Amino acid sequence: MARKRVNKNLVTILVLVGLGFLLLVFVVWLSRYRDPQPFVEKSQAIIAQARETEQEIDAEVASIDDPKEAFELRKALEEEKAKPIWDEALNVSREAQTYAIRKRNKALEEEIARQQLDIYEERDMHKEAQGMWSYLLKRDPDLYDIQLKRATFYQQLGENGAYNVWPTVKSEADELIRISEKQGGDKPEGYLFKAQA
Repeated sequence: MARKRVNKNLVTILVLVGLGFLLLVFVVWLSRYRDPQPFVEKSQAIIAQARETEQEIDAEVASIDDPKEAFELRKALEEEKAKPIWDEALNVSREAQTYAIRKRNKALEEEIARQQLDIYEERDMHKEAQGMWSYLLKRDPDLYDIQLKRATFYQQLGENGAYNVWPTVKSEADELIRISEKQGGDKPEGYLFKAQA
């Protein structure tokens, strides 16, 4: 009798563990393939909030006459108020990008990457922006606007004294010319960059 009770208890425990495992697998599977659109909308709302905070900071700093004091105040206020909001926007945007990649939604994935690129450029996060330019151009090498931003960045570096980037400016200009010719040839920026290099 005791043996049957042990077997029944063991079977009951094993069934409960098995059901728990199946439930865990189902929850993980559902979380991997969530819809990215709510995250995109949430990140857009957070970005709007961050921009409003930046405007409030601008208004507060505009009242100060001393440039050094204004700079210090802006730096402190941005660190205290704006940076956490921008960081949250990036985190939500990255989460949306993860779900877009898992769903294999290329258009939404590019939209999210461009949203992150805008944040990087607004916040002067040059290293991250360079990575995003490379990411977008790897996905689609014919994105003229992204190539133009990258060429402009390197050209500005060269004008500000980084003379070793001029060969890069020349190759970026060649790429701009190639894309322009492929798209109809009516964009002169590539030739301008090449002339400066």
